Amino acid sequence: MLDDIMEFLFLKGEQYEIFIIDLIKKLIKKSNLTFKQIVTEEYPEFDKYPKYIEETKRAFENKIDIIYQGMLQTSDDDDIKLRGFPDLIVSKKAFNKLFFNFLDKNDRTYG
Repeated sequence: MLDDIMEFLFLKGEQYEIFIIDLIKKLIKKSNLTFKQIVTEEYPEFDKYPKYIEETKRAFENKIDIIYQGMLQTSDDDDIKLRGFPDLIVSKKAFNKLFFNFLDKNDRTYG
């Protein structure tokens, strides 16, 4: 029973993510923003980690506004190694164009 509930929740989560990404892609076209998806497989593949890192780094260098499923990790020189795949990395410009309407207009923290 618990497995069925967890499977249902994961399915709904995946469906919701697809819905949000499709919505963001539509808004990007209207807002003249750039978008790049790094991990295109269903799950990140270990042997492609260097490729994912390089593509994410290149997306930053090219000032891509929204990076979807990029890969970040600490430097090889760091004592503690951290690695992750954030769903979205959003530039300040993109955040302001896409989400600023949801913020309190008196709060200038993001503007």
